[in-house]
Amino acid sequence: MTLTPLVLGPEGVPVVTDAEQAMAAPEVVVLSAMAHGQGEAGEAPRQRPAKAMR
Repeated sequence: MTLTPLVLGPEGVPVVTDAEQAMAAPEVVVLSAMAHGQGEAGEAPRQRPAKAMR
């Protein structure tokens, strides 16, 4: 048996900028923040989890 890990990079994870999308799929927001946390694209994902959880 061979196990192959699943690897995601920034190109495989959308940048979440919509509050409705963040509320509907908070797990995608977390992945988005992790994948796009550096640079300008990372600003929106870092702000969405707190707003989505309210």
